Amino acid sequence: KVVQFAPQVAGKTAQSAIFATILAALGIGAYVWMRFGTKEFALAVLVTLVHDVCIVLGMIAASHWLYGFFFGRMLLINDFRFDLTMLAAVLTIIGYSLNDTIVVFDRIRETRGRSGALSANLINSSINQTMSRTVLTGLLVFMTVIVLYLFGGDGIHGFAYVMLIGTIVGTYSTVAISVPLVYKPKLLYNVVTIIAALILVGIVAWVSPSTTATVIIGAVILIGAGVVMVRSNRADSDMLAGQPA
Repeated sequence: KVVQFAPQVAGKTAQSAIFATILAALGIGAYVWMRFGTKEFALAVLVTLVHDVCIVLGMIAASHWLYGFFFGRMLLINDFRFDLTMLAAVLTIIGYSLNDTIVVFDRIRETRGRSGALSANLINSSINQTMSRTVLTGLLVFMTVIVLYLFGGDGIHGFAYVMLIGTIVGTYSTVAISVPLVYKPKLLYNVVTIIAALILVGIVAWVSPSTTATVIIGAVILIGAGVVMVRSNRADSDMLAGQPA
């Protein structure tokens, strides 16, 4: 039985996990772009997946503090560690969230038809038409996962914990994040710019051995992202101001 890994093996596993997650996200974005024909749908899906993964990873990290309290022990929370089983659960959550989002996007495309224009009434109508399916699917998956969490044993306890959190997050993110972002492209591009800047800062922090250099480069990246957003919003405002009433 292997109970300890060398740091080199652990580092290689972490790199493989990050690469697999990024590759899956890029493939999903390309698929959604080709299927729905516009990059806004693809970007909205990627933002939603980033949101879901960050929430799940945050809850894995929070388990280190929660399991020491009575509330955490009552909820059967352990000091979970990110491993290949957790990675499998995260990728499963990505697929679950994507499936929910694609269903709503398909209904939006069918409702829109050939008009080519999105409206608030069309978005609300599409969400309402698929709401029963979304809720029933989410409840069924949640009930299945909670049985695994309570009675599945230590081998899949961490997997069930991630699936439990991810099911809740993936269900509400479809309705509350991905679909509204498609309707608000300006907000979507601002969010994408912020996420891209934070990813670059993370890469710099991971690669650079110097803390000072990381802080300086990170500040430059974030300031540049802010300038890009301000110019983009100003250009859109000027364009709207120049249009006839």
